[in-house]
Amino acid sequence: MKDISEDSTYRRRKRREVLRRARRIRVLAFLLTLGLAIFLGVMLILRLSSPDSSGPLSEENSETATSEPEASFSQESEEPEEEHDSASTAQSDGPDISLTPGQQYLRGYSLFSVGQLERAAHYFQQSAEGDHPLKDYAQFYLARTYFGAQKYQEALSAFQALAKNYPDSYWYPDAQLGIADSYLELGDLAKAEE
Repeated sequence: MKDISEDSTYRRRKRREVLRRARRIRVLAFLLTLGLAIFLGVMLILRLSSPDSSGPLSEENSETATSEPEASFSQESEEPEEEHDSASTAQSDGPDISLTPGQQYLRGYSLFSVGQLERAAHYFQQSAEGDHPLKDYAQFYLARTYFGAQKYQEALSAFQALAKNYPDSYWYPDAQLGIADSYLELGDLAKAEE
């Protein structure tokens, strides 16, 4: 009898160890995935916002870079640091209208994933107005961005627009929950329960 109880105790301990290891592996895999997603989002933002990035959006920049490399370098070195910093931030504050709606969505998503909600909202708004297959996604993340920025009235309007315009969307159930959550945050419990 003693052997059976010792054997079952041993099995329980082994099972706990295996479960602990599996839990640690899952947590580690999640953290690695999250880190990779943040890294890729930041890299995408940097690539899309850099004036010398290659691609169809940088035709003007590539002509400038190949025709006057020394001139642009000498101008930058003569400018005070403060003016250069404010010019680069002013240039990247608003949505870039030369981007396609799909690219605006990706830029907005990258900004959203790193917590830059105000800037992300601009890109999601532009993308939601464009013509592309991810319009409902852009509308959903626009609403989520407003909700995250505690702009509950705007979030409510964006969630309602998603529910009205895209009833077959993957995000429709989440839009309904977002509407209820927005009403709750606005203090209208009766409408939240509808």
